[in-house]
Amino acid sequence: MREGSGGCLCPPVNCGRSDGADLRCGKAALTEDGLDLAVVYDSSNTSGAEVLCIDPTVWVTSISHAQHLQAPVPVGVYFRSDWCRDFALRSLDQHSIRWRAAFECDTSGSLRIAARTGLAIAPLSRSTIPPSCRELTADDGFAVVDRARVVLHRNPRGGSEAIDGLADTVREAFRPLATVR
Repeated sequence: MREGSGGCLCPPVNCGRSDGADLRCGKAALTEDGLDLAVVYDSSNTSGAEVLCIDPTVWVTSISHAQHLQAPVPVGVYFRSDWCRDFALRSLDQHSIRWRAAFECDTSGSLRIAARTGLAIAPLSRSTIPPSCRELTADDGFAVVDRARVVLHRNPRGGSEAIDGLADTVREAFRPLATVR
């Protein structure tokens, strides 16, 4: 797995995870001719962009540390995040899982490190689960947090043969994930 500014889903395509304000900035950059293509996580389901795949957010634990067995469960969370409060932490509350905030950060890369090192369980996109970690499933008492769409946005002012070729490469890179739910 190759990484750029965030989690990358596929080896041939270097991309970063964007949501919230970053998604709005990406859309503005497309409109202002600052970008030709943008691949983003979109949990709003309202963008109208081309859906490349669905990438669920799941709870993740270190295989060797098994922090999900602690009471209360140590949890990695995003700083001041409405998404984290409204979706991730609410999913724990809805399943009566006692938890405590053990780690706070502002990037998914930091949450991956927290999970991998056994500092906390963390909400991560299924496609970015570190090799030394595993998804916490219904058998463990955990539910899927959300099902974000990975979408391809294109510059509304048109494109070129090169941009069309890059868009085709991006689609091909995400094809293996398109069938995974």
